[in-house]
Amino acid sequence: MPALKSFILGSYVKLPGTYHVGLQMRFGGQWGDGYRYSKGMESVAACFISETVRSCQACANCSVFLTTDNAQAAAFVSIALQSHGITVVETEGKSVHSEKSAGEETDHLKPFGDWYLLTLMSKLVASRSGFAETASWYGNVPSKALTKVSTCLFTDGGTDIPDGAEFLQTQE
Repeated sequence: MPALKSFILGSYVKLPGTYHVGLQMRFGGQWGDGYRYSKGMESVAACFISETVRSCQACANCSVFLTTDNAQAAAFVSIALQSHGITVVETEGKSVHSEKSAGEETDHLKPFGDWYLLTLMSKLVASRSGFAETASWYGNVPSKALTKVSTCLFTDGGTDIPDGAEFLQTQE
């Protein structure tokens, strides 16, 4: 569909360099409940920041495509990564779950466009989420998933560690 193609290309061309890290951070547990991890946003975001910086150190021409369901986390992470000289690109719009949208075309551009952009990356740093896992599989993109916030443990796909390891625990 032309609108989706334009949406994707408009963001992809903003990614400089030859090595692109897709950074997908899901903070909501069940859609819209507002939390996925027992640690606060800044603690969780710090894990994603350190893993993304580590991933970018592998290549001199690294840039990051960022997608998240938390605008505050997006701003926090963008500033931190830019302080390391890393270009961060996000798409326009609000993240909505496709089954929760009103069915408008604009509601679907961001989730489908962001997912497809993840399939075009060199590497993914992500939440354990079907969104990133299917993008990794479809695009044959290696990924690291956050499995334990308390130690910033990231692991390759196929682990037996429960989703987030701290998923839906009480806030500390």
